[in-house]
This record gives sequence, C-alpha cells and structure tokens, in this order.
Amino acid sequence: MNKSERIVLTITGLSHLAVHAQMLVFPALLPLFHRDFGLGFDTLGLMATAGAFMFGLGAIPAGLLERRLGGRKLLVIYQLGSGMAAFILVTAQNTFQITIGLAIMGAFSSIYHPAGLTILSHRLKQLSKGMSIHGIAGSIGLAAGPLLAGIFAEFGDWRFAFGIWMIWQFFLSGATILLIPS
Repeated sequence: MNKSERIVLTITGLSHLAVHAQMLVFPALLPLFHRDFGLGFDTLGLMATAGAFMFGLGAIPAGLLERRLGGRKLLVIYQLGSGMAAFILVTAQNTFQITIGLAIMGAFSSIYHPAGLTILSHRLKQLSKGMSIHGIAGSIGLAAGPLLAGIFAEFGDWRFAFGIWMIWQFFLSGATILLIPS
C-alpha cells in the first residue's frame, strides 16, 4: 500500500470507528438519562429509535447522493454533520432537543457507509486487505463505543461523552479536506 492509500484507509477507518461508536453513546448511557431526566425506558427507547431509524433510512438517499457528489464530499458532509449533531446534543436543554440531536446524528451517520466504501473501492489497489482493516475499525467502534461513553461520562457527564465525538468528527473533516485529494 502506498502513502496515499494508507492515508485514505486511516481516515475512512477512523470515520468508520466513529460512526459506530457515536451511535452507541446514547444507548450505553440510558441509565444516566433515566436518572437525570426521570424518563421511563419507553420514552428513552423512542428517543433512541429516532437516531437508529434515521441511521437506516438515510442510507438510501446517501447512496443516491454519492453518485452526484462523490465519496470524498459525502465523507466530509457526514463528518461535519455528525459533529454538528453532537454539538446539538452537548448544548441540549431538554429531551426534545436531545431527540432531535439523535435524529440528526442518525441521518448524517447514515451517509458514512456509502461514502467510505466508495472511497475505498475507488482508491485502494488491495481492496480486500483494505476492506478487512476498515471492517476491523468499525468493529472496534462497536466494541469500544459503549466503554468510551461510560468512561467519558464518568469523568464529566453525558455531554462530555458526545463532546469527544464532536471534536473527533471536526478533526476528521479537516483531515479529509487536507489529506484526501479530490
């Protein structure tokens, strides 16, 4: 793998890790939201569903948009949109705002797979090896996401757990813009 391919794989891998980890922050911290807002688990389940539903639904238009905009532009849109959604969550003052933030996060996160996989398929010569590494990064996000959410919440509060991913996404968007050529 050459330097350009390693950069692409690193940025898409870290983005894949982030998409899965950040989507698991809210579910991992349900007991905190239950305690802090006095919500029943039925209400919390509906709030979580807003994000998960948009994560699934948004993949359809994201796939269509990829053809028009290309994977790189879509990757930046995912990163900036997910970062903005995390900002909404960090600054939310009530459960309605949290639910809206989760839905927006799900919608922007749904963009990742069509964008990331397209970039990899067009820019890697050793596609099987690249997809394997990329898949491992996503799995690390699935495994580490709840753990990191708990650790971040322990040292701050639930806002800190979302804030870390906000910073991460904005960092990745800059890296994508600067390091992945059009």
